[in-house]
Amino acid sequence: RSPWAGPSLAWPAANVAVTRAINGGDVDGANRAKFGILVAAAVASEAAHAQKEVEADVEGGDAGSGSHPVSALAPAAESAVAAWALECIRAEDDELRHASARFILSDPGWARVVLTCLGTRATSSIAAEQEIRCDIVAGVADDFAALIADVLPEARARMLRTAVRETMRGIEEAADAHVRDELPGSARAAKAVRAAKLALDGVIG
Repeated sequence: RSPWAGPSLAWPAANVAVTRAINGGDVDGANRAKFGILVAAAVASEAAHAQKEVEADVEGGDAGSGSHPVSALAPAAESAVAAWALECIRAEDDELRHASARFILSDPGWARVVLTCLGTRATSSIAAEQEIRCDIVAGVADDFAALIADVLPEARARMLRTAVRETMRGIEEAADAHVRDELPGSARAAKAVRAAKLALDGVIG
């Protein structure tokens, strides 16, 4: 039986629960649902990644090479769960923050998905309402800094250095565009980007 059987079955209900809770203003309810699916996905991913490592040892390959799909979830579900992990990466609740970190660390592929989500959010800020563009970029930069400084071990960050640097470059480009346009909050966004670059330089250089 696939380790992903449980999370795949649980995903639709979890998605509905989060959506209903958010629409109803129930932040705690949404966080409980996110916590449940993040932990379930982490457990499944750890088991699947362990199996990949066994197969890689037998075949002489690399379990983190990206040659395998990161999960058995549908692409939309993968993106949504990765987005939830990002939303929880700086959560005040310790359990929620730890669930996010465990999920991201459960397979190198999840870090790639999370980095893609960050890059997409930074790029999408350009099409957002002017009043919130810089807030979006600042939040993305803060999440990136937390990912690099608090979640990813140095060895994992170095293994993903190409994706990490591309994401940082995308965040910088979005922030630079907002600074050039002198949008509200551009100074805050630029400061957050500088902090993210410092975090990255401290790990990769």
